[in-house]
Amino acid sequence: MPLVNELVIGLPDKDKFNASRPIDDGQFLHYVTNPFLPVLLNTEFGNAAVIPASPRNDLVAAFLTG
Repeated sequence: MPLVNELVIGLPDKDKFNASRPIDDGQFLHYVTNPFLPVLLNTEFGNAAVIPASPRNDLVAAFLTG
């Protein structure tokens, strides 16, 4: 999935994500179910960037189960 590391994975685990195997992606579930990017965009742009409800199970289906 393009840009997962840049947009979904948090700063502390970016290198760990790059070094891990796809079979181990489940360890990053907390980033997928509660992505930080919408929070950051809301902080910068206010109500123009709405924070979706968590957990983001739709992202779990897309990123972790294929």
